[in-house]
Amino acid sequence: MEKEGDLLQDHRDSYKDIISILETIQYTRNSDKLLIIEVWRKQGMRFKEIENELFFSVCDIFTASSPETIRRVRQKIQNTEGLFLPTDVIVMKRRRINEEKIRAYYSNNPELLTAYNEYVYGIK
Repeated sequence: MEKEGDLLQDHRDSYKDIISILETIQYTRNSDKLLIIEVWRKQGMRFKEIENELFFSVCDIFTASSPETIRRVRQKIQNTEGLFLPTDVIVMKRRRINEEKIRAYYSNNPELLTAYNEYVYGIK
């Protein structure tokens, strides 16, 4: 079992990786599964593709950030800090991102803001 100090350090280390990935790889803003894969790649996990499926060594999982840590850090970055919000309106609604943050963040992207309004309110 991990100690509390280990968990906090894992959280701090993951934060740097996750913020960098969310900033540069936009599709990870919409999917925790894809974000987890990219974080693990950044942390040195080796993936092998066989017939369009990704595999990794079980040994690598013990040095990588846990999926739950990655999800929590992403949630803090998007929901609390209001950074690197999802680009998919369905994901925004499902995650219940604060509407004011969405409007402020995407004020320079009228197409996405219109799509969000159409999806949430049925406004065209």
